[in-house]
Amino acid sequence: MAKKQVVAIDIGTHTAKMVQLEQSSAGTRLINADIVTYTDTGDQQQVAKSVENLCASLGKPPKQRNLSSIFNRNKTEVVLALPRSLVSTKRLANLPAATDEQLANIVEIAAEAELPFRVEEAIFTYHDVRQASDATSVELISTRRASVTDYMDPLEQMGVSVSGVTPSMIAIAEAATSSGCTKPTFIVDIGAAQTDFCFVEDGALQFSRSFRLGGDNLSTQVSRALDIDSETAAEEKRHIAADEAPTATWTAELVSELQRSIAAATMHRDSDNFDTVEETGISHESTRADAETELWLCGGGRVYLTLQQLWKRNLTCQRICGIHFRLLNNRQPLKLTLDDQKPKRYLTNRAIRLQFH
Repeated sequence: MAKKQVVAIDIGTHTAKMVQLEQSSAGTRLINADIVTYTDTGDQQQVAKSVENLCASLGKPPKQRNLSSIFNRNKTEVVLALPRSLVSTKRLANLPAATDEQLANIVEIAAEAELPFRVEEAIFTYHDVRQASDATSVELISTRRASVTDYMDPLEQMGVSVSGVTPSMIAIAEAATSSGCTKPTFIVDIGAAQTDFCFVEDGALQFSRSFRLGGDNLSTQVSRALDIDSETAAEEKRHIAADEAPTATWTAELVSELQRSIAAATMHRDSDNFDTVEETGISHESTRADAETELWLCGGGRVYLTLQQLWKRNLTCQRICGIHFRLLNNRQPLKLTLDDQKPKRYLTNRAIRLQFH
């Protein structure tokens, strides 16, 4: 087969990153990568020049350093974000009061009866620990081990060493908090095949879900309606307003899913507050049913015309006081660290743990 090249460029608030891959009959290999840091994030011309220099290196080997040095764990943390759709969550309540070390063992035992997968096939950890004098509550996070290896194997084949895995919703919540998220906030990250929805309040992730509607669905609708190929449709959709045909149908589905998500998050928040008071005596007084909230739109959805104005019209009943386009930059990833030396059947919080780096 002929060689095909794919380039991914991530323009963040502090850095821009570029990865160039080449696919042939021999497989996929990493042929170039680079990272630039802006000297002045407030100077748009300087930022644009940095990105221009980054793009100029396409097709050329990195200068003064090889690919492995770029992904050296001492220089740059490479953390794999696992899609929300592959992750399951469940709150474990009424656990006995315990030290951090005791809690890891308690959660391991309690998780075996709550995992949606067979224990030997699962990877799990916990976060959002809520402790009282006589009880503890945690949120259990789990996924299939195969889901992780399916994402990590191609990277390892290209010589990229992944230092950890994080569920996407935790990464989004951490990025939002570090980006100035102070009010109760709904975050909508529109991806290619699916959309992640998160609710962040008091600096912590309170609720998340994923639904299968993304940019690829819109490209398909535009391609069929205008009778154009998929690549042309992917570019054309950027110039069609969200409330105009053929984009309007996709937008209506997105708004419907968003309204469902907001309703579910609100219901979960109210129920969670009640359960927390009943089980641990902990009350979150800052959470109010009538609290004003913001909505942040990030991911590929930021480029779709008039989404912001359209959502303001359709979501006024949801008490959203502001809808903003945001670029989230997570410089301190919260991640699951995999330890292959530990037994794969029983995975404790020591083997797979949430930690800051």
